[in-house]
Amino acid sequence: MSKTASEKPRSGLRVSPLTGTVVILITVVFSVFFFVWTPTCKERYRPSRAIVCLGNLKTLSLFSHMYAVEHEGRYPPAERWCDVLVGEYGEHEDLNKVFRCPGDPKGPCSYAMNPNADLNGAGDVVLLFESKLGWNQFGGSELLTTENHKGQGCSVLFVDGSIQFVKAKEVDELKWGDGEIAEGELENVPGSSEGTR
Repeated sequence: MSKTASEKPRSGLRVSPLTGTVVILITVVFSVFFFVWTPTCKERYRPSRAIVCLGNLKTLSLFSHMYAVEHEGRYPPAERWCDVLVGEYGEHEDLNKVFRCPGDPKGPCSYAMNPNADLNGAGDVVLLFESKLGWNQFGGSELLTTENHKGQGCSVLFVDGSIQFVKAKEVDELKWGDGEIAEGELENVPGSSEGTR
């Protein structure tokens, strides 16, 4: 077949009304996906509360150990440990913001000191730990809380300077004094093949 002069060659794209609808639908789907997905990504890349909390304890560990070095190997008195650290090292801007776990929006301090901790004692004894609200909190397992991390566990600083996020099911294994046996751990008794609690 030959082309006649009245026939014009087709040029350009043919657009159907359905194509405009498809473009709008795709745009809406991608927009919804973007606005739903973006906050999830931000949350994913935000440092976890547990990591920030561990960093806080590391900073408090440094100041506690500096105090001990300057004061004949003794930690700050447990009943006023927060006041002492602020009094001694308050000019450090990091110190004032490390007293609170990001999971604890209310309290002045999210941590407590174990009064049985001794710088020259066993390294696996708890020194600082997450506690119920308060300032200058001191004590033992009765103050420990996992609420700052949705019941999953808590951050703990040990006498040897190590820091650990302890899972809720492992909290009973923490040691609170030299020579203390962790709850659930058995000690061998001479003359017996069984241990006692």
